[in-house]
Amino acid sequence: MASELTLEINGRKRDILRYNYRFHREIRYNRPVDSIWGGEICVEMTSDGDTYFLEMLMAEKEVVKESANSTRKTFTVPAAVSGKIQFIKENEIFRELSFQEAYVVFYGERMSSIGPKSMSTFLVISPMKIEVNKRVMMVKRQDTGINLGWVQKVEENLKPTPVAPYTPPTLLVRTAAGETEALPNDVIEYKVTSYNLPNVSDSDRKRVKWDIEVDGKQETLSSKGESIELEMKREWLGKSISLMPYLKQPSPKVRVETHIQCNHKDGAKIVAEYIVNEIKTNTRSKIADSIRYYASYEEYEKRYEEWKKRTLLGQLLTQPEPQNLLKAKILWAERVAAKRPWDHKPLIRDKFNGLAVERTEYSAEVKRMVTYKSYWHKYKDYDYYYDVWSNIHYGYVGLSVGFDEKTLLGGADLAQVIDSKGGNAEDTGDDKTSIKIGFALYYKYGRYAEGLTAQDILSALDSSMMTESKRKHVCLEK
Repeated sequence: MASELTLEINGRKRDILRYNYRFHREIRYNRPVDSIWGGEICVEMTSDGDTYFLEMLMAEKEVVKESANSTRKTFTVPAAVSGKIQFIKENEIFRELSFQEAYVVFYGERMSSIGPKSMSTFLVISPMKIEVNKRVMMVKRQDTGINLGWVQKVEENLKPTPVAPYTPPTLLVRTAAGETEALPNDVIEYKVTSYNLPNVSDSDRKRVKWDIEVDGKQETLSSKGESIELEMKREWLGKSISLMPYLKQPSPKVRVETHIQCNHKDGAKIVAEYIVNEIKTNTRSKIADSIRYYASYEEYEKRYEEWKKRTLLGQLLTQPEPQNLLKAKILWAERVAAKRPWDHKPLIRDKFNGLAVERTEYSAEVKRMVTYKSYWHKYKDYDYYYDVWSNIHYGYVGLSVGFDEKTLLGGADLAQVIDSKGGNAEDTGDDKTSIKIGFALYYKYGRYAEGLTAQDILSALDSSMMTESKRKHVCLEK
């Protein structure tokens, strides 16, 4: 008696060895309860060289949804399939199982060197709709859209389930790679690293297009292919460019960003190391101890406690020297005044001249644009004016020797070098900002700056807001 068992999915038909599916209810106290569950279709067939069903498992598609606030979002979801299984005996259909909105959720192969069936392929298909012999239709999704199990759907004039024609899954670029940083005139290679399908033809690899986005403007490059080379233009200096490979249309999810840097080194790193060493040295210096002796109430309390331990005669003959802010301020001003040992601006200007970058700025003193070659030091994408380092030292060491913040922020006007801001004798907002960086670091690392590093200062500057002493780096060298 001749018989035939076939599986057809998306128009692709194959002979199969066997299949099974089942529905069930939960049993409680010997009675069926709850909804009907199950419905997964398990199929076994003899393997061949085709990878069609594996591609079905991996196939995905993009769905665009619009939210209540009209925001459009793109989601990647598995691609659905439809088809049927037929069991034919003596040229008559004995059993037909049709399925729609189904997904290939399992693919496996088994090999054996024993027996005639050397290799078998196994599939598990999870449908949302099943029709048995064109008579009984089961649906997994109810009207609410919530999966509450299987229910029978009764339709008037039930029609045979149409089998959708085979539509190959859309090939998409999934990931790409390239350098994250580059210099002007560098030639950078960008390449596709993965697709949404396992088997990609050479012709598809060659037709990959690339879009470039600079300053919000997007255009398509003339170069095509899975791998391209692109020269970094000098006009892109300090900017980030985005390369987007695609086959049909670019996706914001698939891009490689490259930041174009200039040839200037981050000279501010060396200056930061210098000022950290100055802070650690000066907080332990003899002059710091002298200022601390008069400025710090804590030091006075120590003297007072020592005095109380003396004999009555010793207490009558001596008195603990009181706190004397006037003396402390005199000693402090001698250190931090213009061109004195703790005014680091002239030394930074001369010692680190080779690490400075050129900047053209307006000078209030001469009332014209001036090119500075020794005053600015670069870190990442910003240049820092040379007074921020001495201001950070001022704030840190000032608290270390016993002054409070109010005293230091008031006294800074007196210590400001008149020519440091082109004739402005008062501290700018940036000066106070950098002094407060010194305050914050003192509260973190204590009197003698144990544990303080150059990176701590650089990170604080990097996250600070300044209008004059921190400027976006502009490369003047051609």
